Amino acid sequence: MARRRSPALGSPVVEYDLLRGENLRNPYQLYARLRDEAPVHWHPGLSGWVVTRYEDVVAAIADKRLSADRFEPYLERLDERGRDDSDEPDGDPQLRTFYRNLQLWISFADPPDHTRLRALIGKALPPRVLRDVMTEASGIADGLLDVCAAKGEFDVIADYSYPLAVTVITRLLGIPADDEGMFEQWSDDLTRYIGGSLVQPDRRERAMRALSDLGDYLRDAIAQRRREPGPDVVTSLITAQEGGTQLTDDEIVATCAMMLFAGHGTTTNLIGNGLFALLGHPDQLDRLRSDGSLAGKAVEELLRYDSPVQMTIRIVREEMELSGCRFRPGERVFPVVASANRDERRFADPDVLDIERPENRHVSFGYGVHFCIGAPIARVEAPIGLTKLVERFPRLAVVDEDELEWQPTVGFRALERLPVQAADERGGAGV
Repeated sequence: MARRRSPALGSPVVEYDLLRGENLRNPYQLYARLRDEAPVHWHPGLSGWVVTRYEDVVAAIADKRLSADRFEPYLERLDERGRDDSDEPDGDPQLRTFYRNLQLWISFADPPDHTRLRALIGKALPPRVLRDVMTEASGIADGLLDVCAAKGEFDVIADYSYPLAVTVITRLLGIPADDEGMFEQWSDDLTRYIGGSLVQPDRRERAMRALSDLGDYLRDAIAQRRREPGPDVVTSLITAQEGGTQLTDDEIVATCAMMLFAGHGTTTNLIGNGLFALLGHPDQLDRLRSDGSLAGKAVEELLRYDSPVQMTIRIVREEMELSGCRFRPGERVFPVVASANRDERRFADPDVLDIERPENRHVSFGYGVHFCIGAPIARVEAPIGLTKLVERFPRLAVVDEDELEWQPTVGFRALERLPVQAADERGGAGV
């Protein structure tokens, strides 16, 4: 199924650069214009359809005629032309293996494979896992904040939210503390590629190495758990059964890699984006500090207001129409969940941050059968991480806010760094 580079005649075509200037710093004004003027349109730079309104985004994510498997077209092009868009050599076995391994992630699966994977993974993530997340996240957060307090000035991303997210996942997987640094690097390399462009050779090379090395490590861990089962998620994935089926070793590796990736891409940036938004809305920050019971609602609102996941990708499997636009097989579709979350047709005062918003059915975790299976983990971990941070430091201020940079990726919204000065009520170092 070859990817098309131009839409049907008469289709709305709009071109803009999501990774430059104000669009990268604040894409929401652009999204608002697109919702009004071209809610569904073809973007030449993305070579695909961009969908911006809530109703259409939900419809696109749920439509079975749109496939979540974004990698099969690349494999087909390798078969048909011997090269992909980045001029990889014909028959590159590493490239093929890389795409095939990513296809095993539940995020990129379609029914019936998706249905089977979801049932088995769900068996391996019982309520006990959420209790473990709560315990682990609380202790890890306290330790990281002790280090941050000693510094006085620290980077919320590198010093807190990133290690918190990765360490919680590695602990759940039963990974030794000495190996957590490797997992952080693998996670970073995967996230910068999958959340960005599939045709950036340097990022792809790092991601290919990361997934290969991570896979080797996890296969050794699986073999060890088969000999000596433990109270961890790897063991639970090995033993999970549903309808007489079990996960293969390759599927277990894929699920662990996906958990690591999702923890980084979602929780890390949810805390980073969330704190940045709260610092820009001190009234909301004060409400959260004064009432910790609002933490869960605050996280849901921060997910809506500045989602760490900006858009997802679907591949058209059969001809269809959405909002008057005709999609043809092989074309790519980009449902922009971050735009849907700001759609005034769905949310009252969508550009207002309100941590007590009464009705908040955002789509940052997806929708329908593709609702994120790791959402319960993020919904436990993020409130703990965020509230502990703002309660530990009654006074926080961004350092050199004008110098902040956003990662140049279209899939995720993430700050490169978030340096803050922490001070107690007396103006001294953070305590």
